[in-house]
Amino acid sequence: TPRELHAGDVNGNGVLDSADASMILYHAARLAWPVPTAVANPSAIQVTSSVRLSNAQAQQGANATITLGADGLSQIAGGLFGITYDTRVVESVVNVTKTGLATNFTVAFRDSGSGLLTIALGDDEEISGSGNLVTIVLKLRSNAPVGASPLTLGSAGLNDHYGRDFMTSFADNNLTRQSGTITVVPASVSGKVYLPLMRKR
Repeated sequence: TPRELHAGDVNGNGVLDSADASMILYHAARLAWPVPTAVANPSAIQVTSSVRLSNAQAQQGANATITLGADGLSQIAGGLFGITYDTRVVESVVNVTKTGLATNFTVAFRDSGSGLLTIALGDDEEISGSGNLVTIVLKLRSNAPVGASPLTLGSAGLNDHYGRDFMTSFADNNLTRQSGTITVVPASVSGKVYLPLMRKR
């Protein structure tokens, strides 16, 4: 509602996102709002970061585990990510858990049920460096088509604990995205894989 938006949109960008969550967590921990420090020459600050999805292989009807990671992070306190998947392959998102660099972060996720997984991360402390952020467990359909299926990292946004967007607040920053794949293999029965019989002529 407009009232909720007004209350939660702490950084004033018109939407409720991970940047607001980072600022609220900062205030809850310190009883004060974060105040950005002055930068003498903002154009001299240039950061190139990347966000990536891993690949996975799993049998039809089994769980596939992938990771969302990042490289070259600099003073990041939150993120919002959108991942699309093929609903003919993925039945549901079982869980999303924090790991690695984001161990102390709060994580929330939403599976639309129609091929879009949204993940939000936030904390009052900033992180820098490279490593994994979350582990994602996907349940594959028992009749999922065998072969490679794309996991597309369609969107990725990062913010610091001042609520500033990594890209729009710093013109010289660069953020790249790397998507992943799930390779589906035939389900086995009692450890054996049954292949179709071919009649000799």
